[in-house]
Amino acid sequence: MPILGILAAFVVFMVILMMPSCSNSEPNRNDYNVTVPESTYNRTKLDSGRAYDSNCIDDELGWFSNVGTAEQRLKVFYDKTGIQPYILFAKYNPKLTSDEAKQEWAKQWYDQHIDNEDTLLFVYFAERDTDNDVGYMTLVNGKHVSSIMDAQATEIFWTYLDEYWYSDRSTDDAIVATFDATAGRIMTKTTTRNDVRKWVTVAVMVIAVCVVAAIVVWLLIKRKREHERYVERMVTTPLETAEDPILNKYDHTDQEQKGQ
Repeated sequence: MPILGILAAFVVFMVILMMPSCSNSEPNRNDYNVTVPESTYNRTKLDSGRAYDSNCIDDELGWFSNVGTAEQRLKVFYDKTGIQPYILFAKYNPKLTSDEAKQEWAKQWYDQHIDNEDTLLFVYFAERDTDNDVGYMTLVNGKHVSSIMDAQATEIFWTYLDEYWYSDRSTDDAIVATFDATAGRIMTKTTTRNDVRKWVTVAVMVIAVCVVAAIVVWLLIKRKREHERYVERMVTTPLETAEDPILNKYDHTDQEQKGQ
């Protein structure tokens, strides 16, 4: 039955076609083989009613190669999340001797310099040896931002930053890539292996039902065609040449009895 072979091959092809999705559903990993946390739910874009502010980088260290270009590239984060990003690279401050003091300073800076609650502020605190020691970094959420940049999203942000910061990227690329990747990850639920298995199972079941239905239809069509050929043969065959298998059987039986 050729159609069965074709349909079986189609099922196998569909399963193989879906299998790569399983490997792609693994959580993203960075250059240090650290798993990027999954986004377990879809987040709703913030609707602040505020236009994107392209004046969003304050680089006191002079580490950005092109501030204007980086500011324009950060708009991708705003477009996906509705959150206004703001980047501050602060000079070394000997008065800030602890992480807690730096966090408090960042919050105060937000209150003094940002007049809305729709901004995500990233602050890098330079160390005394600015060029050789990695400084402390922190995020400050506006009140309206926390529904998107929750603990899970923040962890995703820092995981991406760890990857890009310690790569060979420029400061511009490391910061922009971190914000871009974070926005792409947090706004939709991450597809897991279980999700892929579920959809593969559903697809295989649907295909199986279609195969069974196709076989039934094929058998019905085959039987109908055989019946049509039989009727056509009966109609077109002359009576004198037509043979009835049942009559032939009795004729042979009578002849055998007479011969005895």
